[in-house]
Amino acid sequence: MVTKRMFSMASATVITLGLSLGQAGARMHHTGNDDAEKTLQEIKALASSVEDQADQLLQISQNQNLSPYSHLTRLDAMKNGVNRMGRDLAVLEAERETLPPWEQEAVDDTLPLLRDAANNIDSAFEYFKENRTHLWTPDYRSYASRIYEDSGEIAKSLKGYLKDNNGREERRQREDESGSVSDK
Repeated sequence: MVTKRMFSMASATVITLGLSLGQAGARMHHTGNDDAEKTLQEIKALASSVEDQADQLLQISQNQNLSPYSHLTRLDAMKNGVNRMGRDLAVLEAERETLPPWEQEAVDDTLPLLRDAANNIDSAFEYFKENRTHLWTPDYRSYASRIYEDSGEIAKSLKGYLKDNNGREERRQREDESGSVSDK
């Protein structure tokens, strides 16, 4: 019975990983502004989700009576979100030459923040492994705080880039419309 359950869980993990890698590979073949912009929107949403998980971790780390499992679920969620952002950014980086300058800049600004968040998640996991019964300490909370700040900055920065691009598109459309009217 246990063997079947373990096999099912391992199969589900392999299938999920395969789908994620397949989606990333498919994106590589669909270069273009719309796909890259959608990917940046997805990264922004993931960053907001990681920020929320880090905020929850900060809240629960103030309560000594909560199970370590409540911490672990948030750490896992943050790690998964950061890993997904990393895969998406790798796809954009591979398409760098086809991206407009604003998207290249957005990728360049996001990468260091993402690396920092990933390092802090790794440190939080290490702390968790070594100190499961002391998850309310300032050291542990500082990891969560830095993850919160980095992921929040990623979301805020990408929101600005995406908003600026929408403004550029609207101006371009108005110019096209006014140009076509004056051509008549």
